[in-house]
Amino acid sequence: MTPGSSMTPNRREEMYAAVWHLREHCLFDSAKWLAECLAALPEEELQPLQPSESLLALMHSEPELPQVVLAKSYIDVKEYRRAAAALEGVAGAKARFLRCWAKYQAGEKRKVEEAVERGGPLSKSSDNDNPELAAIEAELGGEGALVVGGTATTAAGDAAAAGAGGSGSGNGSGSGGATVGESVSVALCQYLYGVVLLQLGRKGEARRAMVDSVNAFPLNWAAWSSLQKACDHKAHALSLQLRSHWMSKFFFASVCLEFQHNLESLQRYDELLQSFPASCFIIGQAATAHYNRRAFDEAQELFEKLLKEDPYRIEGQDTYSNILYVKEAFAQLSYLAHKAALTDKYRPETCCVIGNYYSLKGHHEKAVLYFKRALKLNREYLSAWTLMGHEYVEMKNTSAAIEAYRRAVDISPRDYRAWYGLGQTYEILAMPYYALYYYRRATQLRPMDARMWAAMGQCYEHDQLRNLQSAVRCYHRAESNGDREGIALHKLGFLYARMGEKNRAAMYYKKNLDRMDDESAGESVCATPSAGAELGESGGAQPASRRGALAPRARRRTKPPGGQPASRGRAGLPVGVLPRRGAPGRGGGVRHAPAGLRRGHQGEGQGPAARDLLRALPQPCGDVLADLCVGDTLPAAPWARRGGEACKVLVAVVAARCTIVPVRCKKK
Repeated sequence: MTPGSSMTPNRREEMYAAVWHLREHCLFDSAKWLAECLAALPEEELQPLQPSESLLALMHSEPELPQVVLAKSYIDVKEYRRAAAALEGVAGAKARFLRCWAKYQAGEKRKVEEAVERGGPLSKSSDNDNPELAAIEAELGGEGALVVGGTATTAAGDAAAAGAGGSGSGNGSGSGGATVGESVSVALCQYLYGVVLLQLGRKGEARRAMVDSVNAFPLNWAAWSSLQKACDHKAHALSLQLRSHWMSKFFFASVCLEFQHNLESLQRYDELLQSFPASCFIIGQAATAHYNRRAFDEAQELFEKLLKEDPYRIEGQDTYSNILYVKEAFAQLSYLAHKAALTDKYRPETCCVIGNYYSLKGHHEKAVLYFKRALKLNREYLSAWTLMGHEYVEMKNTSAAIEAYRRAVDISPRDYRAWYGLGQTYEILAMPYYALYYYRRATQLRPMDARMWAAMGQCYEHDQLRNLQSAVRCYHRAESNGDREGIALHKLGFLYARMGEKNRAAMYYKKNLDRMDDESAGESVCATPSAGAELGESGGAQPASRRGALAPRARRRTKPPGGQPASRGRAGLPVGVLPRRGAPGRGGGVRHAPAGLRRGHQGEGQGPAARDLLRALPQPCGDVLADLCVGDTLPAAPWARRGGEACKVLVAVVAARCTIVPVRCKKK
């Protein structure tokens, strides 16, 4: 359906009716999502609606049974057990859905309570599942139930197509004598049945139930979201037999975003934005897609636009705080945290924003405290588990970090950041076989991400594996997938030199230097090394600089506002390079390697590699600089005295992650 087609008035009326149905069935999150889409329609469609006879009939339908009205009131105040008891023995599809929905919510509430009683809010949920699942599955899937396939389900779908799915809504009858209201209730029963099957681990049956639900009543976004969770990969979603409806466009765009097809997702959301030009949901999803692509400037621009249009919106602000963290925007992150706390202090997203702020200041214990608070509010909050794992790595608590990452992958096996974090942690522990397994899982989820391949190559280089051929193949994959930091080029040169292929090594070293020349063209670069600008050849995988590819020239910060001095070099590289946060953690940065956890020691095996590299540089600078190598180190002070050409060579070598370790030069 195109924006200006004749279906536009029906779409608007359809959305009005669907919001009414969702509120009547106490699905308030779906009703809110659809109401936001309704308000985001083009201005010409936001004129006062002239309701049709079917819509008027819906709004002035016959009064409900007193038991149903009482149960809905109980659900509104979250007294779910009383709501379910009030509907015992009441016939009808709507009463059945409300009864089962109240039982499900009561079971979810009890599950959280039992988790707190057994081991605290952060305990594992595998031992305390929803106790009501079996009873709900028996009622909705038993013999004679409305949601079982056959004539009843088909009749529901036909009624919805004739009513809510087609001309809007109403109380007219569809095939099989079912009213539109009854058909919507049947479709929502199918949705709840699919949710129960999904929690029971029966994904195939859950997909079938969800497909029946969205085909019968396509305007329930919660059903589309659950259907996405039931799909293990994009092919599953594409193979579903879905009814042609504009809501399926939202579904496929979200599927592309979930499975890291970010460019396709952006194209689909651009198309949807033509029909819903003021949709904050679409803008937020597009910003997330840019963030996944590491296009931080574009993502930040969209998030700022989102906050300008909806200043009290909390959804998505955790991702925005990740971007500000990567860009080290102290002032903006502080403002965002303060504003989120004033808007809604006890939201998981707010706690995550505040945790990011404290992490950026170097207060890692406080950051963990807020991430734990977010998990108390929502134990399934994926970002908090992953970010808390990063904080534990920073605090040298590797066992807690591994546990946090494992909890993240239990919640979502598609979270490549958690898999990468596990690989990173095991690499710190000098367990390359474990690290390699987890890096492979991350690479399967992000096959076009150069950072994943670079991390795998680093593992293959480890002394316990020494598989240089596999490392070379990994670095070739990284280089072919747009390695922004030049890690792959330098590593290829280094490995080919070790393998005796000097010509190929020189070719890749030259490519890396050419890349650095292109990046630094037109910029004046200060060559004096700053304190803490040491780089370790074997200090773990090095997928990105702390500032990513946003700023080729990083600012030197002596002390962050209200924090401790930043131990970061002039090139934006921290002491002991260690990847984290969206680099694959938050967005594109690296982290300090905790003292005592860096693989290898400072200067291990670095002197000869540094001299070989320097002698391959343009002469006479290469020989002059190589002669300055003393043992395993390279003095830093002479760079400032040797003129511009030497400075340029030093900057190129350091930025290429070479194996030089600057040290203080003795006074003569």
